[in-house]
Amino acid sequence: MRTNSRPDAAEIVKKVRARLKLRKDRDSNRVGGNGARSSVQQKQPGRETNEMKWLVQHSRALERYRGEWLLLQGGALVAHHRDFGVLQDAIAVRNISSPFVYYVPTKEESSFVPA
Repeated sequence: MRTNSRPDAAEIVKKVRARLKLRKDRDSNRVGGNGARSSVQQKQPGRETNEMKWLVQHSRALERYRGEWLLLQGGALVAHHRDFGVLQDAIAVRNISSPFVYYVPTKEESSFVPA
């Protein structure tokens, strides 16, 4: 049993995936004015998103964000914080419909971030 009230990364990822699934289900059921279902823009194979490009370009700088959640939009870092709730607020305030959120693991959690 955990003694602190902070959710662990697995719990947060589970919640984010559930929200994304609900959003995907909602978007797939949305009908446009002509009766056709609206389509969610799909990423083309072999093309990186601007957010992924940002992560690659700034991979060495991620060290300073260990243990934090990053909110990226259009290839720019919009917000970062240890508390995922702060990012949820930033997403709501900015009315971001499809947020790109990335968690930078601590050294104890992973050795993914280059030293």
